[in-house]
This record gives sequence, C-alpha cells and structure tokens, in this order.
Amino acid sequence: MTGEEVPVDRSKTVLAFLLGITTTAVVVLLTRSGGSDEAVTTSTSASSTTAATTTTAATTTTAPPCAGLPGATVPATGLGVTSQDGDFDGDGAMDQLIAYTAGDGTGRVQIALSYGYAAEMPVNGPANALAAQQFPADAAWVGIAQIDSGASTSVDAFVQLNGCDVVISTIDGAGEASFVQGAGVTHLDGASCVIDGYVTTSAQSADGTAWEYTVVQYSWDPATRTFHEEGGDTDTLTSPGDDAVIFAAAGFDCPYTG
Repeated sequence: MTGEEVPVDRSKTVLAFLLGITTTAVVVLLTRSGGSDEAVTTSTSASSTTAATTTTAATTTTAPPCAGLPGATVPATGLGVTSQDGDFDGDGAMDQLIAYTAGDGTGRVQIALSYGYAAEMPVNGPANALAAQQFPADAAWVGIAQIDSGASTSVDAFVQLNGCDVVISTIDGAGEASFVQGAGVTHLDGASCVIDGYVTTSAQSADGTAWEYTVVQYSWDPATRTFHEEGGDTDTLTSPGDDAVIFAAAGFDCPYTG
C-alpha cells in the first residue's frame, strides 16, 4: 500500500524514573513512509523530590542540689583566710573548707562547693581550716577546723554538710565532735585520724611525774553521718621514763594517710 499513511504506533514507550532526580523518558515513534520504517524520537522530563526531615533532640539540665543564691561570699574575703580541699558533697568534684575572720571580727567556717554555692557558720574564736578527711564507704568528706582557742590550746571540730548547711559533726547524733589540742604545764591534749574515725589523747598530771594518760576511739558511721564513741582506756605513765608517749598526747595528725 504505497502512499497510504500508517497510523503511529505508540505501544513501544520506555519510561525511566528514579526517585529524587530528574529523568528523561524516551519515546520511540515508528512511522511508515515510502515503504520503510522511520524512527522518530521525542523526549519528556519528569522530576521527583523528597523532603528532608530535621529532628532536634530536647535537652534538659539538672540544677545542682544546692542551687540558688549562695549563703556566703565566694571566694571568702577577710583576715587570715585558710583552706583545705575535699569533696564535701560527694559529687566527685573537689570543694573547699575555708576559715577566716569576717569584717565584724567573728570567725567563720565555710564550705564552698565546686559549682559556686557556699554556706558558713560563725564560731566562737579564731577560725582555721586544718584538714579534710574521707572515711571508707562515704563519698562525702568531713573537714576539721579550729573553732575556738585558749591561752595555749585550741578547740578543733569536725565539720560537714547537712543538706546545704555547714554544721559541726556529732557524736552519736548529739554532742559535738570536737576536741582540745595543745599543751599546758599540767595537761596535754590532741587527736589523730584513723582509717574509720579518730582518736583523742590526753595526759594530765598534778605533780609533773605521774600522768593520767587517756585514749578514746570514735568511729564514723556513713549511713547516719555521725561518729560513735567506741570507748577508751586510761593508764598511768611516769616521767621521765614515759616522756615520749606523754608529750605525743598533744599532737594533731590528720588526715589519715595509712
């Protein structure tokens, strides 16, 4: 059938489509003209896009246990500032036990926590930060500070955090965990730290020859955070033969180092 027009055959169509990119669909048209097949090529475009999704994780912050306005100036300012490092709140970061004389002339003992909060208490006499001690099974340390003084002696005490306040530690939840340290003509007093508490020593004499020598042991209870009195022992020592022991009674040896 020469000269007759043959209908276009659109049955052979190839469409390539890929997600997220622009593709070209190629259509091959076959026509018959003059007794031969002639290929005619056309093209169309199609596009596809995907929407990117951004997820932002919510963040929260936890306030420190003693958040808020500090209870004392940080760092402490005043006369005779002394300090000792220790982890007094048990959070793994070092804090400071600080003692000083405030502008009004009163002694102050302060615990300044690592994140800026501080609490302090007034004491009867000159204040001095002496030591910091950690006892087994207790993450939070206790401090030792001078809280008063006499002519030849000082009164020293264990101090700790109670919540967000600095307080003097107790013995069996009641009496203060304090001791006299120093020496006079007829008496010698002191203390030393041990692995789980402390020991006080005292030697007293009326004549300088016979000395009543007393040792009292205190242990730390980490559950109640108080000291327990474990009892003591008293012996009679004689000078000069026992002088080494007698005069060592006025010593101070803290913290415990093994």
